[in-house]
Amino acid sequence: MVKRTKRELMMITLQKATDYYIATLETEGKSPRYIDFLKTRLRYFNRYIQETYGQDIKLQEMTVEDGIDYMRSLME
Repeated sequence: MVKRTKRELMMITLQKATDYYIATLETEGKSPRYIDFLKTRLRYFNRYIQETYGQDIKLQEMTVEDGIDYMRSLME
């Protein structure tokens, strides 16, 4: 596996980062039940971001406000 710099990692899309995170958890031997739970929650977040921006956003384009807005949408 190629080691990537922080800047390179920020250039990937949210979906790709989610895929990497899930793959890392699987490699670490985390519970399949836990991984399925996270996949579901991350899918909801990814869908929200995609509906908000109309595209798959790069990590560097995201802000804390995106997360706050998502949390607010869950409370509506």
